[in-house]
Amino acid sequence: MENAVWFARTGARDLSAAARALLARGLGLPEPPRVEKDARGKPFLPDFPGIHISISHTRGAVAAALSERPAGVDVEPASRLLHDWFPARFFTDAECFLADCPEEVIAVWTRKEALLKRDGRGITLPLREVETAGREDLATRRVGEYVVSFCGEPAAFTLVETAL
Repeated sequence: MENAVWFARTGARDLSAAARALLARGLGLPEPPRVEKDARGKPFLPDFPGIHISISHTRGAVAAALSERPAGVDVEPASRLLHDWFPARFFTDAECFLADCPEEVIAVWTRKEALLKRDGRGITLPLREVETAGREDLATRRVGEYVVSFCGEPAAFTLVETAL
């Protein structure tokens, strides 16, 4: 299995249910699979022990990563506006240098979240200490009005856009 990120736009009110439906689509199942969380809160599929997953959702979109190795995914609207102080508070110096426009701020943020999800840590560390600049295990793509970042080895991933 290669790294795959399934992506769907959705108007669903229950984004977690939409993400599980997206996982079902990615696994070729008629119904959403059972998803559990480990002690750190990282989701996994108890009925598919060889498949690692990561789930992300934001208003209007969901993403689900499927991989044979630990993986993380994050999705955000490219137009999401963050306060001017956001990079200085949460990004390393190298990341601040990369974040030279609002869309790049979102790209850095999604890479940071994807990395933390892959490692199973979530946002438990001081974010200014989590470096994403120059990492070869991160990839970011623009999908219409959304930014999707994936963290895994390798960072290359197939993006599958689908409807729910």
